[in-house]
Amino acid sequence: MEKKAVGRSIYISARKKSSVGVLREQSEQYPIFPSYKEDKMADNYDGMAVGVFELDNLVACFVALDAASKAANVKIQSVERNRLKSGACVKMRGSVSDVNAAMEVALETAKPLGKIVSHTVIASPTADTETALKMTINK
Repeated sequence: MEKKAVGRSIYISARKKSSVGVLREQSEQYPIFPSYKEDKMADNYDGMAVGVFELDNLVACFVALDAASKAANVKIQSVERNRLKSGACVKMRGSVSDVNAAMEVALETAKPLGKIVSHTVIASPTADTETALKMTINK
């Protein structure tokens, strides 16, 4: 078996013995870790508030999103890396009160670890905003 990366996915290629006993590569590939594009997001976030925060360092983002998801009933919609910097942007969804509580916890947790670039909570995103949020996830 051979592992190879294609885009953001890692595939396994298996070798099979044919009927004449010769090894040849199987044409099918099985995804081990599917990329976000291949995942079909079953979650429907329509009508939910969105909280977005951006930090200058990825480790601080992970620590902050972990604290936020433990503090309130929110779902992490995405974590997007900045292309030129080492920071990241986190999007979380839930009720307005849950997103506000999670945002407070995330920002307090992130303060000693990195610089908070920006943050906001949108209580009721419009259809266009929802479209834009989905577009940035499926790059």
